[in-house]
Amino acid sequence: MMTAQSATRDNLTIQACLGQCTDPCPVQEQFQLFQTVFNQLKLPPIVDRREHPRSDAHRGITIVVLAELVEAVNVFLEGNRQCPGGVLLAMSAGWMSRRPSPDHPDLDTLYIHQAMTADRGGQTYLDVFSHPRRVSYLVNHLTGFTTEFRRTEGEELAAFGLDTPTSSSLLLNRRADDKLLTTSMCATVGVAHPITVGFWLPGDHNLHQHYSNNYPTVTAVKLTSRDLDIRHVEAKVREFLTSGMLADYEKVFISLFGV
Repeated sequence: MMTAQSATRDNLTIQACLGQCTDPCPVQEQFQLFQTVFNQLKLPPIVDRREHPRSDAHRGITIVVLAELVEAVNVFLEGNRQCPGGVLLAMSAGWMSRRPSPDHPDLDTLYIHQAMTADRGGQTYLDVFSHPRRVSYLVNHLTGFTTEFRRTEGEELAAFGLDTPTSSSLLLNRRADDKLLTTSMCATVGVAHPITVGFWLPGDHNLHQHYSNNYPTVTAVKLTSRDLDIRHVEAKVREFLTSGMLADYEKVFISLFGV
């Protein structure tokens, strides 16, 4: 189990396994941030199991989230609550590799060698695999588009010629980053979601046609130039906050589109 004293040693080991790394090393920073966040959430500390590579074959799907902490922690923990061991977090493209596909001679398949893993109860591990696991689906957030061009190593990893499905398409990123859209879709299919009010302006896409007002837990408010008056928005927010649906809640989270 990692302690405050062992954190520096383990982070240096992580940096070394990446080969070349910028200073400050983004993976080292993210790993330290992980420990801080888990401590604040009162989750158990990360257990470093790299001295004993995992040899157990995972027969189910392997979803890999290639991302920084801010983009990944919720998906990583909830994914493993629903599918223990099936959602892996890679904080660097150096933890993965491309190999010739066993199914398509002209394509490559992604494999993961090292990852953050978790069990259903929220215990997290840093693991290496004696036999790299084949990736069923890659959620690629280490791209210029998703990191404001701070990190782009995911682009080369997931370049053309893969038979591994990935999430790096511009259209899919735009949909996934639209919180009002994803919440509306959850409401439509009966997936648990937060009670939400969202404000949107007509833009250059037609995703708004999927925003839902058919469910009491989701309210989509279309704004016009006239409605940009702060008093109009304030009235809608006040109406939302005083609704009976929030009686059992203590906090409200505010998010900008795309954040």
